[in-house]
Amino acid sequence: MKKCIFIAIAVLSISACDRISGVRTEAKLTEKADVQCIDRTLRRVEGVGEVLHHTDRNESYGILPHRGKVVSIIDQWAYGENQNAAVQVADDGVERSYFNGMQKMGQPWPAAQLDAFVPLMSVVNNAIEKNCGIPLRMIGRITRN
Repeated sequence: MKKCIFIAIAVLSISACDRISGVRTEAKLTEKADVQCIDRTLRRVEGVGEVLHHTDRNESYGILPHRGKVVSIIDQWAYGENQNAAVQVADDGVERSYFNGMQKMGQPWPAAQLDAFVPLMSVVNNAIEKNCGIPLRMIGRITRN
């Protein structure tokens, strides 16, 4: 009986999770990103619309491997129609990452909307690479879910 209850709870918890849908490009960065350059560049790209920039600073403690106090700085720019898309640069002092995409949980994006966004996402990536010296050509693969 206990095994049946456990299985039922596990199935319900998995089925209650909403899927993430959208498109994205991601890259690990080897150097610190120039946040001001990304901001200026993104605002100059034709078709991005209004750009909203937000910075988060999170403190945590790394246990495995032991790193002690970890301070993560995450810069995020919302852009595109209704600010549905985002560029994000995260830096915890050891690892750095770049993300550009349009994703959400629950109701999937219409395929036509994703198809229309992909060229803008590529233009944004190319502009940031060219103007800010961030090597993004390696991310050529677009992930769609």
